[in-house]
Amino acid sequence: MSIDGANITKLRNFEMTPMIVTNLNLPPEIRYRNENILLCLLIPGPKKHGLLDTFLYPFVEEMKALDAGIPNIYNSYTDSSFSLHAWLLFVSGDGPASAEAMGMATPGNAINPCHQCQIKATKGPGNHYYPCHRPEDFVQLKPRQNLGAMIDLWDTHHTAVGKTKLTRLYGITRKSILLELSSLHFPRSFPLDPMHCILLNIAPRIVEYWGGKWLQQERQLAKKIQKAVASNTSTAIATPEQPFYVISDKKIWREIGNIQEGSRASIPQLLGQGPRRIDKHIAGYKAKEWEALLIRDGPILFAGIPELAPYLDNFKILGRIHTAAKAWSISQEDLHRIEVDCTLFVKTHEMLYYGGKEDRLKTCLTNNHSLLHLGKSVVAIFPPAAYKD
Repeated sequence: MSIDGANITKLRNFEMTPMIVTNLNLPPEIRYRNENILLCLLIPGPKKHGLLDTFLYPFVEEMKALDAGIPNIYNSYTDSSFSLHAWLLFVSGDGPASAEAMGMATPGNAINPCHQCQIKATKGPGNHYYPCHRPEDFVQLKPRQNLGAMIDLWDTHHTAVGKTKLTRLYGITRKSILLELSSLHFPRSFPLDPMHCILLNIAPRIVEYWGGKWLQQERQLAKKIQKAVASNTSTAIATPEQPFYVISDKKIWREIGNIQEGSRASIPQLLGQGPRRIDKHIAGYKAKEWEALLIRDGPILFAGIPELAPYLDNFKILGRIHTAAKAWSISQEDLHRIEVDCTLFVKTHEMLYYGGKEDRLKTCLTNNHSLLHLGKSVVAIFPPAAYKD
């Protein structure tokens, strides 16, 4: 099951939420063709829906019936009858959609912000929690266990104060109706979606760092604080220093945009659409455009900036991870390579952008941490013995 909200107007003022079901019995090469995808739910807009469970109820009831089996279904191909069964195995979506389906807070807003493990986050500005890693976290992360039982405990708690404490600690916000399906495991049936995580979250954020957007926001905040306290104290508020990775010269961004614009006519259609100018259209980049920048264009366009070299190497690791994760067939060796690259990316990303400095804690995002579960989540659901077939 895949669920995600989508704006259907250019003004982004009308949101609808489709839910599609994919048949995993079909081979990967035809599994995602339009004729083989079932649109089983469409939550109307114009605003985001309220309680998701009220819309999922008919679907859950039907899945219960299919779990028990619907007898006397006629198969015209074999001219015989059979009992029809179906089970929901995975729920996919971006971070907020997956969290909502589980009945959990949006990743990052809890002391234990990850849905897959028990890593403890560090409290940062605005009472927000950020998962910065200790060396032992890269060796072994303790998986979340008995999450269903924790959700039941939250649901049966008699006081609002007690529920609030559990929400702050574990990120539980409600008892999801999907818990009624015995085929789902909480949380292993809610694996990471690489497209949303990598292409629409991590890659754009890295390029924002390079463009100085994060630095600009921090400086503006420092100025506001300085102005607010000026009448009461003479204490100076330090503004963040410009890191090496910030490309502050707008001429460089314009030159990169010129190269992109000039290359459009020479890029074969087989390699995807030509790039739009990054200096003008980056805010409107779609997943396909981020994929092209991450894998095809970025390593070349930014290669001539010496100060960016270690940060670009980290960016290339992310491209390797995405390329390996989207392959039609993934072997045990591939899984191991993905795990190694994910650990290397997260470790070097924190070293480069965070560096143990409190004012840069906001670079330790839950999406980055989630990559540590990208390879492990598949192994956890399908142990090695399952690969024999």
